Amino acid sequence: MTPQRDTFPINVVICTQGRCSLMQRTLDSLAAVERPTGFEKVWVVENGSDCGTRLTCEQAKTRLPLQYIHLDQPGKSRAIQHALDQITRGLVVFTDDDVRVNPTFLTAYAHAAATHGPDAFYGGPLCIDYEKSPAPWLLSHLPPSVTGWQMDDPNAAITKAAFLGANYGAFIERINSVGGFMAHLGIGSQGNPVGEEFEIQDRLLADGAKGVYIPDAKVWHYVPRERSTPKWTLRRHERIWFTSALTDTSHNEKPWLWNAPRWMWRRLLALWVKATAAQLIPNPQKRFQNQMLYYQWRGTLRGVQLRHKRQATQSPQNHG
Repeated sequence: MTPQRDTFPINVVICTQGRCSLMQRTLDSLAAVERPTGFEKVWVVENGSDCGTRLTCEQAKTRLPLQYIHLDQPGKSRAIQHALDQITRGLVVFTDDDVRVNPTFLTAYAHAAATHGPDAFYGGPLCIDYEKSPAPWLLSHLPPSVTGWQMDDPNAAITKAAFLGANYGAFIERINSVGGFMAHLGIGSQGNPVGEEFEIQDRLLADGAKGVYIPDAKVWHYVPRERSTPKWTLRRHERIWFTSALTDTSHNEKPWLWNAPRWMWRRLLALWVKATAAQLIPNPQKRFQNQMLYYQWRGTLRGVQLRHKRQATQSPQNHG
């Protein structure tokens, strides 16, 4: 059943894992927003950990309609879909456990959804609260979740996934119409992949949904000092390339060795030698540049391995 544009429920979903102190900041921020007609509650899904978030949520209920859920099994996409299955209908806005939002955050979403309806998905800009700003040369290598994101032209057509995980939303009925969230994606899933928000947006676009940018729905993402370092950035590159390789079927060349094409192992070894030698380079920028390709390629190979293992397990011809 298609929801009416002026009578749809609105819920917020936050997935969390072991970040109780930051969650308090997020809930304080959400408690202060203007609440549009149709707003029901904030759903907090703690998956794979138990760090005291339940108590934080109980305390927040005096100021904010809130539902806490605990899942033993980790995995962000799995946790998101579990929440959607409980809510069942209407607009859901996704954000993170380490943000603060502006007072018009929810009313801006409500207005956009009332205007464009259920056959669209939505998102707003991401601003940054740094604990310590990264080195200027590192900025071009960091993901938008660390550097911030906004559309240069708010009226430009959205032709590919753009909205970040801390600030996007869609109608549950539309999400489920393209199959819902994939359980193997998202932080906490096997291999710790990233980018579940882009994957669902790509499927929505392919199915004819329209992306709508909401400039007034601002979110500030807290970035701790360790996420502004070259070491963290290299690991992030590895995870991004790992995630990409999970769905990329182009690497199927034989012969195979340890669930990956043998030539990929030779390439990785050559890059490892270069990255190991780079540890002696005193200049951090040059050291990073000589190590980055190794981490990207290591992520790619890990993704190919996991995809191949899954295909072998799922194959009806596989007899163990």
